[in-house]
Amino acid sequence: MKKIIALSGKAESGKTTTLNILINLLSIVSDSFEISREYDSMATFSFNDTRISVCTSGDTGDILQKNIDYFEEQKCDVCVSAIRTKGAGWNLYKEFAKKNNLEILRISKDDDKTSCRLYAAKLFQMVTSEIDIEVIEVN
Repeated sequence: MKKIIALSGKAESGKTTTLNILINLLSIVSDSFEISREYDSMATFSFNDTRISVCTSGDTGDILQKNIDYFEEQKCDVCVSAIRTKGAGWNLYKEFAKKNNLEILRISKDDDKTSCRLYAAKLFQMVTSEIDIEVIEVN
């Protein structure tokens, strides 16, 4: 793994919506993907030799540990997850990052639900910045 990105914000700030938009964007350009939507979404995308996983849930320490287990199982290079602004989540992810020598980034989501698309676009840039996505020229 290379990095973990934690999208933090208050309850009902649009974190899940933002990450679902990110999942939709990644599914359009990835070589292959798997999405599980049991309660919240857990998705993994492949781009050549790079794997990106996104987990939309992140309310409790138990859920965050489940996300970490999923990231490890999927052998991800980039992990993205929601976390609450309060609680043990940030410390849990910091320990996970330290243990695995990962870069960790915390993105603070504002409370404005209309900004979800903008945050998703920024996250998309962040997770795909080092991936060569083939663009087909259309005449």
